[in-house]
Amino acid sequence: MGGEMNELEALDIWRRALVNSVRLEAPDLSARQMALLLTVYLSPPPHTVRGLSSILKVSKPAITRAVNRLSELGL
Repeated sequence: MGGEMNELEALDIWRRALVNSVRLEAPDLSARQMALLLTVYLSPPPHTVRGLSSILKVSKPAITRAVNRLSELGL
């Protein structure tokens, strides 16, 4: 397989991750919060509100709200 996966394999990994997350006694994250968290985790710093807003194509206030909520959750 050479390290590459097809779309169904990728979707199955995503599905399993979602199923595991809903089984945990942890807060549910919105799609925006998850996208933000993954973007910060997978992209090199520095991470600014402006930069994240540009990458995710959402407003700076939306990024700020998501960051604040993730912070409240200890993430």
